[in-house]
Amino acid sequence: LNSPASYVGLVGFFDFIVGVDGTPLRKLDDTLVSVIKRNVGREVPLTVYNYKCREFRQIKIVPKRDSSYTGLLGVTIRFDSYHNAEQNVVRILEVFKNGPADLAGLVPTFDYLLGTAERVFKNPDILFEELTNHIDRPMEVYVYSSKTDHVRVTVIMPTFEWGGNGGCLGAEIGYGYLHKLPQAGNSLTGTSTITTNSVPNMVPDLTKSPDGSPRTSNATKRDVIQDQWVESGGEIDVNLPSISS
Repeated sequence: LNSPASYVGLVGFFDFIVGVDGTPLRKLDDTLVSVIKRNVGREVPLTVYNYKCREFRQIKIVPKRDSSYTGLLGVTIRFDSYHNAEQNVVRILEVFKNGPADLAGLVPTFDYLLGTAERVFKNPDILFEELTNHIDRPMEVYVYSSKTDHVRVTVIMPTFEWGGNGGCLGAEIGYGYLHKLPQAGNSLTGTSTITTNSVPNMVPDLTKSPDGSPRTSNATKRDVIQDQWVESGGEIDVNLPSISS
């Protein structure tokens, strides 16, 4: 996506904006928003902390409007802390065939569920709550692959109608210290890509059973939704969830 955030290489979930134009961002206020709005078309210095590689870097971003993304930066921001953030992930341990996780292309061992545009999966309860709120409905989830060192958006449609193990996700998960992000990739900041193309085969056909036979159910096949994010909390929304701290 050709947005200011993608141009300067902001990384979803791993990057925290901790300063703007020399001013530290230590509390929830409108400092960042105000500076961005005042400098449309001009470079704005940002101090960014990447908790994955535990390094600070200085970048210059140019806020601008364009029909290809929302807001001025093309990124979703949220005030949060990076304390123990490397443990705020849910690891995919096993994926059951033909289940929602399988159809979404989740990869066991290597894939970590980070959260949605609105919530970080700081514990399994948050994940389960989001899954429950999206039963038989598409749900966009940020997924990190330790194999590719890449953050991507994946569409999952949790459902109990698929008829297999692993609940509405169709997968076994792990959480906590033993399942935190691997040390091997911590020297890299990671990368993010937001696509605007719908991805076939990522949403299960609820009109059929896993064996392909017709299912008697009120559930219907949902269209795959594109990776488009609505504004929340101001006009500087984004397509990569950076977190101010």
